[in-house]
Amino acid sequence: MRILLIDDDPDLRDAVSMLFEFKWPETEVILAPDGRTGIEKEQSEKPDIVLLDLGLPDLDGIEVCKTIRAASKVPIVILTARDSDEDVVTGLNSGADDYITKPFKHVMFLARINAIARRGRADDHPASRFECGELIMDFESHDVIVSGREIQLRGEEYKLLERLVTSRSGLVTDSELLELVWGREYSDATEYLDTYMNSLKEKMGSGKEAGGAIIRELNVGYRYEPTIAS
Repeated sequence: MRILLIDDDPDLRDAVSMLFEFKWPETEVILAPDGRTGIEKEQSEKPDIVLLDLGLPDLDGIEVCKTIRAASKVPIVILTARDSDEDVVTGLNSGADDYITKPFKHVMFLARINAIARRGRADDHPASRFECGELIMDFESHDVIVSGREIQLRGEEYKLLERLVTSRSGLVTDSELLELVWGREYSDATEYLDTYMNSLKEKMGSGKEAGGAIIRELNVGYRYEPTIAS
């Protein structure tokens, strides 16, 4: 896997490079200290994932994200200290696949990158089912198996879970989930969505037995975070 890191902080570049070297030594990390260099390297190096800071010295990170997205489907993960709900939504609407705030825990960071990499491979080779840990989800029969037992989901719960596990980043906004399952007139009914999600999480459980966990990103959306080896 090849990862392009666009960030002007040399300490952060070194830390991320060392993390991948230690945990995933087969990963090649390509470094860019500013937005223009990052855009050029994305075009010439064809990375599998782009990690993008927003506070760049030459271009705003949002503009860099839009420029890359306009010409490429490469997964983009924003890495930034900007943590307001408005910043997260702006980042996702600019074409990013995920949004991670600094400072971040290494295990969480790798889990999110792993989720994007897994779904990128799944996009290249569409499958009729999803498997992760003890979770098996058959997209044709709509069967959901957790730790060898079939769990009974309502139609709405199944649609929510399917959208989460097939999302390239795992992060799907509240409005998208509501419109997908219930229609545009429900796009602001977040409490309604939370009720169904809580029911789904209770039925599935979490951790290794469920192949991962459904995570709430407050005021933004939900993600399915698969289990990975530490």
